[in-house]
Parts: sequence; structure tokens; C-alpha cells
Amino acid sequence: MSKGSLFIIIQSIMIGVISIFTNALYSRGFTPAQASSVRIGLSAIFFFIFTFILSRESLKIRLKDIWLFIVAGAGGLTLLSTLYMNTIKIGGAAIAVILLYTEPIIVMIASSILFKEKITPLKLTAIIMTVIGICLISGIIGIGAPLTLPILLSGLGSSLAYSLFTIVNRVALNKYSSTTVSVYDYIFAAITLGFVTNYADTAVLAASDPSSIPWCFGLSIFCCAIPFFLYNKGLENLETSKAAILSCVEPAVGTLTGILIFHESMNPMKVTGMLLIIAAVIILNLNPRKTAS
Repeated sequence: MSKGSLFIIIQSIMIGVISIFTNALYSRGFTPAQASSVRIGLSAIFFFIFTFILSRESLKIRLKDIWLFIVAGAGGLTLLSTLYMNTIKIGGAAIAVILLYTEPIIVMIASSILFKEKITPLKLTAIIMTVIGICLISGIIGIGAPLTLPILLSGLGSSLAYSLFTIVNRVALNKYSSTTVSVYDYIFAAITLGFVTNYADTAVLAASDPSSIPWCFGLSIFCCAIPFFLYNKGLENLETSKAAILSCVEPAVGTLTGILIFHESMNPMKVTGMLLIIAAVIILNLNPRKTAS
């Protein structure tokens, strides 16, 4: 397995256990919007301090390139977070996950046009297995959930935002290090998120219950800052389309976390879905020389 693939898989595992941290905050009175502001806001602070102390040169960017970070941060991360939470609210988690993870399909098509990446039989096989696996894991098959236009637009919007984040960062990584890209992505995402949530109220809530503070930092650093740095690091040495497919390990890990930690029900469909996603990861790494190691 290539280093880039390993980085993407590790970040997917770290984000996959996010429910441990979010549920801890929800039980302490945090709303999903406040949890999102904690996650992105603290990550921006962490990235800036880390970079300022250890790699101050990485903070230098050309003014003409600032649009890359505005688009990836404000247009990608903020929209992804906002629309995904909205889809869960109006359509349920199962539909939200399915619509969000149409992202690899969008990225694969866009990458073949923008970056001339080949759509190989291995990639097509892996993406079909991944989509089926996510459908099985989410339980959407057989639930008869209504798919209204607002749900569809919100869900596909979150997928487009995720795709935008991935593709624009790939362009930025041709010019800057993963450290530079990460810090500016999150600075602009945090600034934009400030228009849709109140950081002051969130800070007061955290201060009123000190037991929530470790969970805030865990959500931010373990489930956001480190994983997205690894994602950008992986993109440095990996085809964009392959990275997008590998990131679908996240819902499988999330499902396993729900079963092991929160004692959620396990059934043959979920097990089959997880096995399909794992098999897709193996398939993508069968021939690393031809699939961009």
C-alpha cells in the first residue's frame, strides 16, 4: 500500500469515530451547529499556532492564489458542514450519508477532465462496490424514505462542496505544502462559519461545563485537524479520484463505532456493506504503479 493511500485511510478512520466526541458534546447541551463551530474554529487556531511556531515560512502565500483557500475553506468546508447537517435534519442520516458519498463519482469525472486522470476498470469496480456498501450500511435499502427536492438539493450540495474541497486542494498542493493548504483552508472556513453560528455562545457553553472542554479539543484535533492534514498529505502523492474513493472507509468505521461503542444493532446488510468497502480499498491497491502510488 502506498504512503498516500495509508494517509487517506488513517484520516478516514479518525473521522469515522467522530460520533464518540459529538455524542459527548450533545449530551452536554451542544447543538450540531455548535459542535461544527468547535470542530472548525479550534482547528483553525491549532493549525495557525502549530504553523507559526514550527514552520513560519509555510504561512507565506501569493496574493493571487488566495482564491484557492477561500474556495476550499469557505466554499468547500463551510458548505459541506452546513449542508450535511441540514440534510440529516430534513432527510435523516441514512439519506445524508448516501448523497454525501456520491462525492467520489463527481471527483472521478472531474479529475478525468481537469487532471487527465484515467478512469480505469479498477476504479470503476471499486466505486461501484463502495456505493453499494454505503447503501447497505446506511440501511436506506428497503426503508422507503421519501427523497424530496429540498433533501436532494441539500444532500447533493454537500457532495459538491466535498468535491470542490478535494479538487481545489489538489490544485493548491501543486503550489504549496500540505501545511500551508491546511492552515488557510481552516482559517477561511472558520471566518465564514462565524456568519452562521455564534462563537461567543459556544464558548460560554463550554466554559459553563468544564467537562466538555476535553471533548471539544478531541473533536477538533483528533477528528478534524490531524485527519484533514493527512488528507492533504495523501493528495500530494495520490490521484484525486483514488483518494475520494478511499475516504469512503469513513462510514464503515462510523458504523463499526456505533456497533461497538453505542451498541447499535448489527445485521448482515451492515456487515456486507463494510466488507464491500474494505474489498474496494484492497482492489484500489492491487496495482499501485498504475493507480498512482
